[in-house]
Amino acid sequence: MPAMTSNLASLKKLQGHNREQLFKSLYETNHSDCVVEVIKTRRKPDVCIKRNGVVVHNISVKSADKVIQWELKSYNKLLSLYDNSHVIMEFMNIRTQNDKPTQKQLFVDYFPRVIAYLSDKHNFKQFITKHFTNNNEVDLLAVGNGTNYNIYNFQQILDYMADNYVVKNSEQQVQINTTNGYLMFSIEIRSDKKAMLVRQDVTSLQRILKHITPVDIVP
Repeated sequence: MPAMTSNLASLKKLQGHNREQLFKSLYETNHSDCVVEVIKTRRKPDVCIKRNGVVVHNISVKSADKVIQWELKSYNKLLSLYDNSHVIMEFMNIRTQNDKPTQKQLFVDYFPRVIAYLSDKHNFKQFITKHFTNNNEVDLLAVGNGTNYNIYNFQQILDYMADNYVVKNSEQQVQINTTNGYLMFSIEIRSDKKAMLVRQDVTSLQRILKHITPVDIVP
């Protein structure tokens, strides 16, 4: 996947807020006993569903964009998830070194360790749980076109991903593929921002969702 510029990322964030307001209106129209609160921060989830003042669901709302950015987390924020000696942080340290020839060689040499780590199913499940659902804070995923949304149990999505993945490497990314060869998502260390980017083509997400039954449909 080509790198996403900061201007494009900002535009997508603005579009995301508009999308969440549309989802709020649709959901409340079809669930009269619920109130939807849009969460206007960079953290997951995007909206929460309240019934009688109590949060019953936290939802990530996505539309048919070409690329879905699941995570863009800075070095310091990653330290809240991993200690500095963790393989993910060591990978981050290599990728953000200023000396390009050294960085390139270390990056090539280090790839096998990253692949080995993520190839372990337990480690992989922990990784996607942290970076797709904010450690299970998000329990539902809503995917739609602004007028219709299918809502999925996020745990079922993660379970399917963990049962059907292979780790690959490219020149600049770690790629997670499905067992039948399709790209599932990519992990990229952005040396310019000193941040880790996890993103997914919407076509890749749709391939996964074909195997998951929606728990709700709006409207």
